[in-house]
Amino acid sequence: MMTMITESRATVRPLSATGLLATIADWLSAHRRGRDMLRDLEAMEDHMLKDIGLSRLDVMQASAAEPGTDRIAMLSRARGRRMA
Repeated sequence: MMTMITESRATVRPLSATGLLATIADWLSAHRRGRDMLRDLEAMEDHMLKDIGLSRLDVMQASAAEPGTDRIAMLSRARGRRMA
């Protein structure tokens, strides 16, 4: 007799190789977009950053953040603090 736990485990399927590759490709694409956005922000002049509610320091801190940190969220929070 199957219990609820074994029934739920029986329906779980392992990730296929294609699914795994698609997941990795999505992650790499998102990482590349974030890196490109930071590069664009770093190229902006200070008055342009001020127009969108950021400072040079905000961009530098986001660029220097540890791997795995959501840099877009960091910039969004900095902008929110400044615009409030």
